[in-house]
Amino acid sequence: MDTEPEGGGNATGTLLYHVAATQADRLYVDVLQVDFPGDIVARFPADVRDSNGRLSPVLGVALAAHLGHPSFVRSRLLERFTGVTEDDVTPEWVPHHLAQHEALPRGQILTLRTAI
Repeated sequence: MDTEPEGGGNATGTLLYHVAATQADRLYVDVLQVDFPGDIVARFPADVRDSNGRLSPVLGVALAAHLGHPSFVRSRLLERFTGVTEDDVTPEWVPHHLAQHEALPRGQILTLRTAI
């Protein structure tokens, strides 16, 4: 989870954190237009990007926690999404955007699995 590839790149844990935190951001900031609730802040205390725009390394987090983040955010998305109207964001946009956002980190994780 914490191994960063030689020559630069992100550890698998960092990529998993980034995907889940960004999904939470899409739900709360883009769709619901509210601040993160306390339990989301507690799960994602680190900024997703550093001052240089790179993903902030998220190291020392157990695999179970990393795997629990996406399912927690998705359950929140499903819970909250039922009240979203087309005046907020089109219902089609959110799942499409989230799926697109997952594609690149997923590819990076697969590359890491074969390189490490």
